[in-house]
Amino acid sequence: MACWDTSAVILKSTAVLTYKPAGTERPMSCSLQSLEVFSCHLSSEEDTALSIIDPVTVTMDLNNLPTYKQTSGLLDATTVLDADPCLEVQIVQPLNIRLSYHDIKLFMAIMNSLPKQATQAVSQDTLHRPASPHPPSGIHIDESLISKLEDLGFHRADCIKALEQCSDRIEVAATWLLENANPVVPVKPKAKKTTDGQTDGSKKPGLVLSGVEVRANHVCICLIDDCKDCDVPLAELSLAFPYFLQRLHGEKDGNSQFTLSGDYYNRHLSGWEPFLEPWKCKVTWKHQPPISTNPGRQIIKIQTKSRLDLNLTSSLMELYSNTKKNWTEDYYNKYSLSSEQKRRQPFVPYALRNHTGCKLEFATKTSVSTVVTGSRASSMVQSVSDNTIKTSDWKSVNPGEEIPFVFESRGKLRHRSTHELKVHQIVVKVDGWQATSALSVDKVGTVFRPVKARPQAKTTTMYSEKPPARVVFDITLEGSARKVVTVRSSLMIVSRVSVPMELRLVHPSSNLSSERVNLPILEPHGSVAVPMDLTFWNLYVRPGQNWGVEYPEHPIHWRNVVKPGDSASRIVHCLRPFSEKGGNFRLCVNVRRDGFPADFPTVRGSESPRIDSCQQPGHTITLLPPVVLTNLLPYELRYYVKGFDINGRIRPGKDEPVYQVDLGQPTEFGFLLENYTKCRELVIPENFYRDYKVQIRVEDSQKRQLHLNINIEPRAGKSLKISISAPYWLINKSGLPLIFKQDSTKIEAAGQSGEYEMARSLAPFLFSYADKECPYLCTMRLGKGLHMGGYPSFCGRFSLEGGAGVRSLHVQQGGGRPDWVYNIGFDIRKGLGRYCDTQIVTFVPRYQLDNRSRYKLAFAQRHLVVGTKPDEEPGRHLSSLSGSSVYFHWPRDDLDRLLCVQIADIPDCRWSGGFRIDRAVSFHINIRDRVGNLILLHVEIAMRGATYYVVFSDGDQVPSPYRIDNMSEVPVLFYQTNESQSTVVQPKSSVLYAWDESMLQPILTCAVQGGSRETYSFQALKEVEQLFYENFIYIAFTYTFQTNQDHSMSRNLTDPKYSELVLDVCEGKVVLKKKTPGKRSQLWRMTSKGLLRHEGSSPPRHPGQTAANMDGLVLDSDSLDFSPYMVPLKLSKPDARRQKHQTWYFTKHGRLCCGQGGLFVQVKDGILLEGNIPVLGPGPHSDKTVVPKEQQVCRQKLRPGSGVLSCRIIADGPTRVLQISDINMRQVIQREHSGSDWVVVEEKGQQRQRQLSSSSNSEEKPASELQVLVDLENGIGVSVINKVPEELVFMSFRGIKVDYTNTTEGTNLDASICDIQVDNQLISTHRTATLFVTPEKYDENPSSTQALNLTMSKVHSKVPSYELYKRFMLQVKRMTLIIEELLLFKLLAFAGYGQSDAEMEQLDESDFDQQRSLSAEKQPKRYYFESLKLHATQIKLSMLRGKLPPPLQTLKTKLGIPLVGFEDAHVDLDPFVKIHPFERRSFLINAILTHYAEELKSQAAKILGSVDFLGNPVGLLSDVAGGVSDLVKHGNIFGLVENVTHGVSNSAAKVTGSLSDGIGTIAMDSKHQEIREVIRSSHSGRSRDHMVAGLKGLGFGIVGGLTSVFTQTYEGASQDGVEGLIKGLGKGVIGTLTKPAAGVLDFAAGAAAAVRDSSKQGNGQPTRIRQPRCCIGPDGTLIRYSQNNANGQERLLQLNDGDSMERYLAFEELRRGQTTSSSGKMSVLVSTGGVYFLGGDQSLSLVLATQYSDLYGAQHMEKDGKSYIELTVKGDTEMGVRLPPHHQVKRPQVACDTNHIAQKVTQWINYAKNQYDELQQLLADTGTDLYPKLQL
Repeated sequence: MACWDTSAVILKSTAVLTYKPAGTERPMSCSLQSLEVFSCHLSSEEDTALSIIDPVTVTMDLNNLPTYKQTSGLLDATTVLDADPCLEVQIVQPLNIRLSYHDIKLFMAIMNSLPKQATQAVSQDTLHRPASPHPPSGIHIDESLISKLEDLGFHRADCIKALEQCSDRIEVAATWLLENANPVVPVKPKAKKTTDGQTDGSKKPGLVLSGVEVRANHVCICLIDDCKDCDVPLAELSLAFPYFLQRLHGEKDGNSQFTLSGDYYNRHLSGWEPFLEPWKCKVTWKHQPPISTNPGRQIIKIQTKSRLDLNLTSSLMELYSNTKKNWTEDYYNKYSLSSEQKRRQPFVPYALRNHTGCKLEFATKTSVSTVVTGSRASSMVQSVSDNTIKTSDWKSVNPGEEIPFVFESRGKLRHRSTHELKVHQIVVKVDGWQATSALSVDKVGTVFRPVKARPQAKTTTMYSEKPPARVVFDITLEGSARKVVTVRSSLMIVSRVSVPMELRLVHPSSNLSSERVNLPILEPHGSVAVPMDLTFWNLYVRPGQNWGVEYPEHPIHWRNVVKPGDSASRIVHCLRPFSEKGGNFRLCVNVRRDGFPADFPTVRGSESPRIDSCQQPGHTITLLPPVVLTNLLPYELRYYVKGFDINGRIRPGKDEPVYQVDLGQPTEFGFLLENYTKCRELVIPENFYRDYKVQIRVEDSQKRQLHLNINIEPRAGKSLKISISAPYWLINKSGLPLIFKQDSTKIEAAGQSGEYEMARSLAPFLFSYADKECPYLCTMRLGKGLHMGGYPSFCGRFSLEGGAGVRSLHVQQGGGRPDWVYNIGFDIRKGLGRYCDTQIVTFVPRYQLDNRSRYKLAFAQRHLVVGTKPDEEPGRHLSSLSGSSVYFHWPRDDLDRLLCVQIADIPDCRWSGGFRIDRAVSFHINIRDRVGNLILLHVEIAMRGATYYVVFSDGDQVPSPYRIDNMSEVPVLFYQTNESQSTVVQPKSSVLYAWDESMLQPILTCAVQGGSRETYSFQALKEVEQLFYENFIYIAFTYTFQTNQDHSMSRNLTDPKYSELVLDVCEGKVVLKKKTPGKRSQLWRMTSKGLLRHEGSSPPRHPGQTAANMDGLVLDSDSLDFSPYMVPLKLSKPDARRQKHQTWYFTKHGRLCCGQGGLFVQVKDGILLEGNIPVLGPGPHSDKTVVPKEQQVCRQKLRPGSGVLSCRIIADGPTRVLQISDINMRQVIQREHSGSDWVVVEEKGQQRQRQLSSSSNSEEKPASELQVLVDLENGIGVSVINKVPEELVFMSFRGIKVDYTNTTEGTNLDASICDIQVDNQLISTHRTATLFVTPEKYDENPSSTQALNLTMSKVHSKVPSYELYKRFMLQVKRMTLIIEELLLFKLLAFAGYGQSDAEMEQLDESDFDQQRSLSAEKQPKRYYFESLKLHATQIKLSMLRGKLPPPLQTLKTKLGIPLVGFEDAHVDLDPFVKIHPFERRSFLINAILTHYAEELKSQAAKILGSVDFLGNPVGLLSDVAGGVSDLVKHGNIFGLVENVTHGVSNSAAKVTGSLSDGIGTIAMDSKHQEIREVIRSSHSGRSRDHMVAGLKGLGFGIVGGLTSVFTQTYEGASQDGVEGLIKGLGKGVIGTLTKPAAGVLDFAAGAAAAVRDSSKQGNGQPTRIRQPRCCIGPDGTLIRYSQNNANGQERLLQLNDGDSMERYLAFEELRRGQTTSSSGKMSVLVSTGGVYFLGGDQSLSLVLATQYSDLYGAQHMEKDGKSYIELTVKGDTEMGVRLPPHHQVKRPQVACDTNHIAQKVTQWINYAKNQYDELQQLLADTGTDLYPKLQL
């Protein structure tokens, strides 16, 4: 039975099929109407249906006359082709595909269930299929069925049997044949017969298509995020006018054209923003068929002239991060219900919370964004009707209630209206007040609406009727996409105290006992809005009942804080009844005026509210403790207040509020710690509210002092935050007891008791420099309890201010024995967040050994294992179990620091060779067991902080560095230095190897038994020296060697055929003896002349030497005859006269014949017995092919092979291989390697089976190769936009060419970029290009035509954790990098470096707790490069300083980045080259960073020589050298003058500019400095601007000096009274001298800069690729880039003097100009601040400018047949006299060419005016998060 309560995907359509057999052009067509795909629940399809593919109509036609050309090459000239039809698919309507997260999961579940469903269906069909009875003989079977089965290629008998088994069911019978019968002939289509009986072989079977063609107008793929608690659009890809063609004949080529664009949905602004600008592209492809052994290749080519523009915004990065997190959590959440088990709940995107304290009603309103709604002057503007406005019914919400709501009901076509220009608004009516104007809830933020009281509304205030009020709307984003609108009053109470607070409101005309209202309890760190009808009541607060205090005497007043942003604080006393001293509760109350419009002020000097004023509340009242103590120590802190019963404890990192203390009188705080029993109190004077830092002293029991840092920070005017921290934290992670002290002092640091001598402290130790007379340096020693009886001594002193280092700690022994030495590293870093005043010093062991292998390992120093047996003296080494780690210290610091390793699990295992562990490398070590077998371990050393982490892992996880492949037939012995540590490689086998002694010379000695030996180095890949060995022979009688052929168990060993007889020489006689391996008397060697030289009678010689005609005896026949035809054999010296008797050869029949001919070696009398004498005699006379057994003689080699071994060094990926093979096998091996340089092998234990991963393995061969060609003429552009939003940089990569090929052997990539340029898009910048290719001089040879070249060749790897590259080369042309300070820190803030203190502390604590070791993953991915090269030849570097805004200045202080201005520093960088590295990615990245960091350090002199304050002497020398070079090489005198002038003026400008900045700083006038910076920044660029800036600076300096005394004295007196008066007078006197001097220097710097810029025309800096974009559209979202908008924004900046806060909206041409002079060209520019009308025939100039603050509205009108735009603006006043009502407004009119233009511009102006009014009612900062919460 089907389950209806399940998810399903349904496809619905109406198909219309048309068939025209007589038609020639389109014989068949099909129309799919209302084709749609949607998901739903089967139980409620209509309610739960969600569209995946929106309804669309698709037409498909068979076209016999396709639009594209069909060709068959040269055959077109001779043959008239019968063209095949083409399938044409047409999608007229837009195709919208909406795919959500749950849809993807549903599709995956369906795909995963298909195999299971198919299996179940087959099993059920088999189970329920009725059995077919066997038909009786004689039954008739249809011959047509048999014929059809025979056409499939089966025997007739099998076909009849199949039909009988399957009851004439032909489909089942065909299946039965496929499973049970074998075809005999291939299946061929049966030719049809024509009407005349002839077979028509020319006709093609079935329908054959020539191609497929698809056309569409628009295809949109929308990805929807419905994961967890949201259901909103995520991103959208659009294809405009896509075209697709695939030919099915020939090369099966095709092409496609489309315009691609992409957008993402900004949830904060409820709008779409582009991340991919429209990009027009053409893609072609074709298939090359396979040729011989080469597989086919698919070639794809992407070519376009359009630039691919991408937008990288902060919103996009945040959206990606959140979506990835939510999707990952939901997908891998095993405990959540699957999509089949739970019903998806509809997502409600909006909710309204009523915090007004009154009942309210609201209604939703949806309107087009161009309609003017909610304007305060809407009565002045002609109303615009729009039928699309939709208003819902009113819904009531009780106080404290939350109601979800929607603007549009959830439909099947989800999120279809997100692209429509709709504004979602709500209208709210609070009980007793009129309805608010419409409010948009699309954007996140806080806005307000002023409302008036409803007529005849009752009031509970002192007014006769309810006063006007403000309704505040907090629009926040909760969860992932739900917008919550909180409606409240404009008076907020925020708690920043740790106790619940009681709130009471009392009528202003009553006392406490009369009419009053108690608000709900205000919880700690909570907030509450005062009810709207009670905002004018008096507010009283007190803590909860646990305190037992009364309400304060005076209420909290907010009406005395008038200006937006101002605040006032006072202390509120809550007295305890009947208490004379202590127990009172004090509270700091801060009243802050939010950003509401200013009201009537209160009476100055009075805190009581003005009853007769109409001032409205718009404040945030924050309750804070009077004192907050913050413990920034790692220990619990005790505090007390001297003279009062106030004390407590503060946990580490927590805050403690103190409510009883009275700061109106002097207060003394005392602080105590564990082991510190006394302190000197902190004295705070009365009414002390300012920043102050001081140190206090605490003493331990031995009166040793520790100084603690006290940081006093005022908050909210009347509250103090006192932070207690230590100067230094000393964290001991060394595992050893450490004792610290200040250098040159006699006593140890305070707080160190006797326990510190015995064991290390787990908690951080607090340290300070207590003695001011001694150096501020630290020293340490080991605790005395580590080595009882030893004498630990203090190490060398070191600083605690930064960096890392290592110290050796010695413990002296008695009796002249060497010291115990321990190396301790330390890493110093600054604390983050609140701990920024503390230096954290971590002491760690220098070495940590981490055992990741499968063995138990032992470690020891090299000299302590020499001469000892394994497992001897276990106290001299450390042991580590698998998966554990140990700290290591060198036992003997005076000996070589080499580490040896032993495998403790293997009995009698030897120690490895010694190796260094004080550098970051990775390598293999070799350990031998007791029989000499090799065991490899991989060692990886990395430095983290001050510790070297040495990780040991199994050697089989990483390819070994070396391998010896013995392909010969003899065993080969090899060793490094000591032959006792040798290994034998058996024939036809391989051995993995690593150096036995890594510190010795890396050479390997190889030898062959009984042969030569050679020494090899693995550095170069080449042929190396050959190995030789003597290959003697035995002269054996074949019949006696039958052992190998006879395998019977019962054989007679006395039988001659098992006697194994050979020729031997005993006492000078040649006799038969049993074969003895290696016996020299039985060994012979046949020379090239055919002599059989006897080895036993010859002196030994080197196998590689040529034998001389010397000593040694040869086989000969005796002159004495035993019988007439039998001659005994003997040994004699070689004699040319007896050449025939001493020459021998083996016949093909298996005899040894003498050179005499016809005489053969045989046994006398034919008896094959040991001791018989061989003779030389004739053979048989009958059949010479039959050899008697006594004459069967053969030669047997002592060793197999030719005696010469060929050796060469090759590369097998990351492994160097010594390949040893017989000289006769050399050609075979060369042919094996001819196809590829590499042989990728598969590791099996300690042997490696050589297995090719390229074309030699047919199973791994891909079916087709792939080649992708990319040609982007204008390249890629990336725009980086921050949250403001403003465009920071635009990165352009032009001329991109990519050739990617994936073949059977590997992957090749060749990529190049013709030009790289990164533009600074900040409006205030004067250096538009940040990064660009350095222009080459005319006398230089071009280094490269491309700015960047990348070449990569990768080999397919069978091991997933390895990536093998033959080569990787990146080459970058000479670049120029200009770093501007403002841009740098904006980019850092964009990258997320502006973290809060809490986030930084979390990061700091994670680093504090984390054991910073290497990754423990079992198979980390490793990368091998045969050649890795990174070429970055030269960088021309500049750093430009500037003034930073406060947020970026705070970021700079947090990051602690010191910057020095310099210009044109030529930094030459050596290339990074690595040959055959095989490392992890982190290792390679660290190596690259380290290399270039060292390169920059080596170029420090050039950078220092280019700094501004030195006048850039390097630049001066470079200019002079360039001028001299021009004069000498080209005779260019003008070039010499130009370069010298430029260099001298540039140095002069920089020196004078630096001096003027220094003198200006001495004046101590920040305002004066800011104005100087503005003058210089606003007049920089051209040489004339520099001169103007210098003149203005001179004048400003002179005026500032003349007025300095008066201005500074007045400012000081007005701010700080008498004290400020004195300070101001002093500053004024100094400024009188310094300001004119700075002005003179400014003039000199400007003049020098003008000469510098005019001396060289063109500074080589390219212009911007494009102008800065206009980032904000009409709805506040990011819009696509438009050159017209960019030009309009630039024109706007010219009109408003560079005010970047005013944003461009639109630019429209009103009149194109006429012949009459009365009406010329006219255009309008609409911005967020006003309307600008520009006119003029040649160039546009400002005609009329109107700001929105003076504008009521605009309307279009027609008069006298012409169209006009009429503005309604405020009228001017004359001499302060108010004009009559009919003169209070002006109505200027501007003529337009058409009514359409007038109507369009009018809508733009009204919309911009509406947005301006909305911004006036926007609260940027409500003050609720102004003070951080307490950390309790």
